[in-house]
Amino acid sequence: MYTLEKAQKDYNKAILLWSKKKFQKAIALFEEAAMRGIAEAGYFLGATYYIGDDVEQNLEKAEFWYRKSARLGYEDAIEALENWDEKVKNNPQTLDDYFELALKSLDSSTSENDLEDDTEDDSESTFVDRMNSQAECIRVVAPKGDNQ
Repeated sequence: MYTLEKAQKDYNKAILLWSKKKFQKAIALFEEAAMRGIAEAGYFLGATYYIGDDVEQNLEKAEFWYRKSARLGYEDAIEALENWDEKVKNNPQTLDDYFELALKSLDSSTSENDLEDDTEDDSESTFVDRMNSQAECIRVVAPKGDNQ
């Protein structure tokens, strides 16, 4: 018998598989867990198919999984579905598209002159700062809830 406890274990295993880039096995476990009541699994699938980073982008599947998760009361999925038709219409297809949208959203006080004072520093803390900055750019343009 497949229990909620088993579904939670499958979800946890799927996360580990995903981190090891075993996407197809992870997807199968995420789907099973989502169908058995793990709202986070449905949300993860929705976001994955919406962004299309490690799987082929599929907005129909994204909506399906977001709705499944939202029916289970998962707040991020509910927020992701707000104004869904508008989001789909304006959905960037690649990370470069997200970057272009992020550039357009820059504060008008930011200019290329700000780059002149930058010095290259490959220290770990600078790398982490750059990665956090890039993640923030994506959060600015991605629909709420897509930055997980």
